[in-house]
Amino acid sequence: MPLGYRVQKLELYKPSNDDTVGYVQYSYQKTFMSPICNLFIGIAPLLGGTLAFGFVTWILMLDVYRFVLDNLVSLNAVEFDLSVFLSNVGTMLGLILSGQQSVIQTLYWYLSVTH
Repeated sequence: MPLGYRVQKLELYKPSNDDTVGYVQYSYQKTFMSPICNLFIGIAPLLGGTLAFGFVTWILMLDVYRFVLDNLVSLNAVEFDLSVFLSNVGTMLGLILSGQQSVIQTLYWYLSVTH
């Protein structure tokens, strides 16, 4: 591993009672770059989870994925309007529950993104 980091144990999916779904145990030699590397290691699950959520939604519910890209992602934080945001969320929930997908497909998507 670069910068002296070594993976000791990798569990991608191993749910536990303390709300942990998976983990990586690693060791490293402290250097001046260690805090920066630890920052990236800490942020990686957030980015990976977001990409996984987007991928599962793209595969199972393409219309919801397109709606999010077209409406929610383009919201301007400076000119944020809560009523428009809530209207978009309501429309998105309507797409999810509309029945355009099969019940099994919707249930699979729900279980995939909530675990």
